[in-house]
Amino acid sequence: MIDWRGCPVVEYVPERVSGQPSFLNLRMQVSQLVDWISAGHSVEQFAEVFHMDVKQLRVAVEYLRNDPPVETVDLTGCPVVELNPIGMPSFKSTHFPVVTLFNFLKSGRTAREFSDTYHLNHDHVKHVLAHTNMGGQRDGCEAL
Repeated sequence: MIDWRGCPVVEYVPERVSGQPSFLNLRMQVSQLVDWISAGHSVEQFAEVFHMDVKQLRVAVEYLRNDPPVETVDLTGCPVVELNPIGMPSFKSTHFPVVTLFNFLKSGRTAREFSDTYHLNHDHVKHVLAHTNMGGQRDGCEAL
């Protein structure tokens, strides 16, 4: 999980985007930039498409690369996870950031909802949770 509280261009506002980390004074979740880059697109393309300040975006990417997050989950050795192009853990063969799963769960939703929402293999999601020792506690009543 990424804790963006140390990034100067990101804020957590409970009334905005369900309290997810977003760019200052915007409704743009930082996870959207991470997803965009993970899919192989550039920061400059993101700035152009979403009419954002490229300098602000670069600060977020630099934070992601250089400042270790406060909350971390060790996914070393998890067979359904690989590093995406910016070095963040992603679901294997999808480049879909694993951090999105943890943010989804922090909002009170279940792993099954996550799998259904993002059309990801639910067994892979359960495998990541089992690897991180979160197990069924994050999957509602469903046991691994």
